[in-house]
Order: sequence, then C-alpha cells, then structure tokens
Amino acid sequence: MTDDVSNAFEWVSHIWGSQPRWTVEPSIALIEQLARQHLHLPAQAPCTITFFAEGGFNKLYDIKAPARNCLIRVALPVEPRRKTLSEVATIEFVRQRCTELVPRVLAYDACTDAQVNSLGFEWMIMEKLPGTVLEERWNEISWEAKEQLVKTLVGIIGRLHDHPLSGIGNIYPPQEGALTPAPTPAVDRIVAMAFFWDKHSDQDVPRGPFHSSHDWLAARLAFVLNDAAETLRTSEDEDDREEAVETQEAAQRLARLLPRLFPLHADGDEPERTIIHHDDLSFHNLLVDDAGRLTGIVDWECVSALPLWKACQLPSFLVGRARAERPDAELYAVDEDGTRELYDEQLREWELTQLRVVFLEEMERVRPVWVREHRSAGQRADFELALTHCDGELTRRRVCRWIDRVEEIGDELDMSQYVSLRDELFI
Repeated sequence: MTDDVSNAFEWVSHIWGSQPRWTVEPSIALIEQLARQHLHLPAQAPCTITFFAEGGFNKLYDIKAPARNCLIRVALPVEPRRKTLSEVATIEFVRQRCTELVPRVLAYDACTDAQVNSLGFEWMIMEKLPGTVLEERWNEISWEAKEQLVKTLVGIIGRLHDHPLSGIGNIYPPQEGALTPAPTPAVDRIVAMAFFWDKHSDQDVPRGPFHSSHDWLAARLAFVLNDAAETLRTSEDEDDREEAVETQEAAQRLARLLPRLFPLHADGDEPERTIIHHDDLSFHNLLVDDAGRLTGIVDWECVSALPLWKACQLPSFLVGRARAERPDAELYAVDEDGTRELYDEQLREWELTQLRVVFLEEMERVRPVWVREHRSAGQRADFELALTHCDGELTRRRVCRWIDRVEEIGDELDMSQYVSLRDELFI
C-alpha cells in the first residue's frame, strides 16, 4: 500500500458526472490481519475474507470466522478522517437513543498514515445485520407486512425527532478511537457529498457547522455557481457552455429567493434546531427478513444533523409517482420471461401511494409535531430540491418553472394554488 493514500483513487468523468475510481486495491492479507487482531481470533482459528459489495466510496468485505458474523468496510479518503469518525458517532448516537437495528461498530481506524494504520485506508469493522435488502423482498411480502414495516420506521424516525441538536453539520466521537458519543454531541463541520465531491474539496466555501438553513444553502449554491463558472472558463464545448450558462442563471435566481424563504439569523440568535436525518432510507438500505420485518438500517455515511423542515420528510423509498387506482393485472401484457414488468412497476406506485398515507397517519398518532413540521415545509423543502436539481439537464427546466411560479406568487402564497416541485419532478 502506498504511503500517500491520496494516490489510491482518482476522479473520473462519465456522462452523468464525475465518479471516484480506485487505483489501488486494499490488501486482503492486511484486512485479515486487522480482523484477527480486533476480533481477537487466535492464529489457529480460520478466518476468510471475501468481497461482499461496493459503494460509491468504499468496499465491503465479509469476515468469515468462528462465531463471528462481521463486515469490514474499507473507505476512500474523499473526506479524510471526518467521514469515518462522523459515521461511527452517528451510528452509536442512533443505536443508543433510537434503535438497535443499526450495525454495531466493533473497531475502526480513521487514520491513513501507513506507519500507524497498516492497511493505509480508513476502515471500520461492524456486525453484519441479518436480512435481505427490501428491494429483493418487496414483491413477496404481504400488504400487512409492508404496513407494519412503515409503522416500525415511523417509530424510529419519531424517536430521532426527540433528540434535537444545535446547528447544521455532523457529530463526531469525543475523542478519536472512542465508540461512545458524548451525552449531548456538538455539531461540527459537515460531511456531505456536495461538499467533497471531486473539485469541491478545493473550493473556498464554508464547511460549517452552519448556524442556519440560510448559511447551509448559501454554501451549497456557491458550489453550483463555482462549477458553472469553471466550465465557462475552461470548456470549449458549446453544449457544455450552454448548460453552464443555464445552470448559472437558475442558481442566481435561487440565490435571490434564498433570503425570502430562509431569513438571515442575527448574530445573537441561537443555532437552528436540527436532528439526525438519514436522507437515503431507500429500498437498498433497509433490510428485512423473509416475512418483511425490518432487521436493519444501513449506510450511515454522510448522515448529518439537518433542519427540521428538511428532516421531517418522507423516507426516500416512499417517494415517487402518485397512483390513485390499483392496476388490474389482467390488463397487462405478459413479457417474454413470463412477468408483467409494467404491472409490477405500477402496482408498486399504487402501494407506495397508500403507504405514504399510512406513514403520515401513524406519525400523526405518535409524533404530531413531526407532521406539523412536514406540512409546513412546503416551499422550503422545494427550494432545497430545486437547488439539488438545478444543474441537471433533465430537471433544470422544471426547476425554472417552479422558480417562475414562486416569483409570480410573491410573499403572499396561496397554498391551495401551490404546485409542489416534488410532484412535478415525478409527473
């Protein structure tokens, strides 16, 4: 392993943007040494390391050893030290206060100095949770199990709401090497993809902790504007330059809307109230057993303390196109492989439409304040969505139409006339 871990990956341009690519593979032999050391396995005990899965910034390996069911995750240094440290603190914060359905961290090292950390990559050993990703079980589990799954998630999300923090950013262990978070963790510098993606790490943009939604969103807008300006400075491709101009104009319009929807805090104001928010509770990050019972929630990297208007939103797996009527299977053609793919897709849309109602009704029962925050988010949640999608070729026009409507409505917003950007993006 090279001593300079920054050489272990590179950013590569694809049609949909930059992606990190490994240039050095982690050593399986060194991973086995770490597993034996931190799981206290004797030299004669069998221990096999096999590749398990790969994410955007990490590789997961299965550790097969007697009486052990663990994974080790090896991470790229896209946000050196902080990403690993924050994830450890966040997992333990959630585990202690809200649910045990998160992986227990057994050991970790956020250092990349090969003289201290033999692997040369940041790593984390954690328990391997039982179950299968929800995506693989969805079509097999009963409707009653799907309703109960949603209600279980409501309970966990509701308990997270009961543990507020101050300011926007991430939490960290009280000291490196610790597994237990501070009783009331302080929010510090943010760890989020928008802040470290590709050349963003080198841009002179605030990293938090942010005092308010205004400050956090202003920083994110700065990245969009900087990227567009960089394209205009360096690219000779006319299509790219045209895209950059359109993105720049959309971002500038959003910047003018920002103080209207998110007023500046005065210097003496307290930091904005926030809660830990897992913004990717997707079909691939929820684990279930054969009966559809929730067995785990995974992928806690880049999970931040975010404002209530952002955190009190539906889990991502429930978000999608609305479908009011249940499709009739008899009306759909059978594909060559004997399935009805279009029917399955539209049945899922109908089910998720119904489950959104189940989610909100259950949340109203257990945490009505969460539902009030959700319903009042309106334009603020749409603004953040517009910011996220204003540089997308396929979404920018819809974002601009939303900006047109908000600008025309002015400060006196009639919610009965308001069309949500989220609804429009899924039409």
